[in-house]
Amino acid sequence: MNVGAAFIRGFDLEIAFHLFKPAYASSFTEANIVAAFKATGIWPIDRTVVTKRFDYTTPPLQTDNISPSHLSPADWWRTERLVERAIKGNNDQVVTKLVGAIHRASTQHKLLQYENKGLLASLDTKNKRTKRGRRLPLKGDQKRPTDAVFYSPRKLQEARDERARKDAKILADQARKADAKQLREAKKLLSEKSKQEAQEKRERDKMVKEKENADKAARREQQKQQENSDKAIQPSQKGKRKASRPLPKQKKRQKRVDGSVASGVAIEATPAQPARTSRGGRNIKIPAKFR
Repeated sequence: MNVGAAFIRGFDLEIAFHLFKPAYASSFTEANIVAAFKATGIWPIDRTVVTKRFDYTTPPLQTDNISPSHLSPADWWRTERLVERAIKGNNDQVVTKLVGAIHRASTQHKLLQYENKGLLASLDTKNKRTKRGRRLPLKGDQKRPTDAVFYSPRKLQEARDERARKDAKILADQARKADAKQLREAKKLLSEKSKQEAQEKRERDKMVKEKENADKAARREQQKQQENSDKAIQPSQKGKRKASRPLPKQKKRQKRVDGSVASGVAIEATPAQPARTSRGGRNIKIPAKFR
């Protein structure tokens, strides 16, 4: 900074002006000014002069021959190009969400492919491993794990027999457990069947009882209606019997020989009241005032 200041102080301004004036006069011409205004779109006003510099000028990928049927979920960038070509600059939020969903789905698909490949490779590696043999139940006087122990053929055969007995016992236990499981399942099915049959029997008995109760109620109702109809018929029959009795005929008056007029109605004798008897069968004499 100090060196520059000293240089400026020591520089002759008159010499600088003589150097600057020819350059200024040669560059600030009318043609250069108009060309600068036109290149920046200031005059004439044209904003496309500036915006076209930021347009996508890189040649696009070969997406013209891409068919939607040949796209896989992993080709998310090709799918995104197709979506952009289909919507034609639409910045709708739904379209943005659709593009994001396609991107996530393709990424997940790719990750699953890598995981599947890794699992298949590990499975192949595991299958290629040789199956290790089972260790015999041998017992020895080995003081240290690194000490070598030698066994006779008889000891080896005994160890093989013991291992065979253990295997047979394991198989027998497994068979016993399987039989017990089948027996439990059979008992369970039998219990469920018996419960279902008992439930069905109860329902049938209930239906029969309800039917019997309904029949009894219907018979009682019918009997009650019959009794009511009989009671209604009896008073009407009594009224008919009373109405059917004829009235007694009145006799005409007849003159007596002595000139007196006799009544046409014959004086009927009062019928004698029946004798009343007590519970023991004796006759009861009623006083005259109560007759």
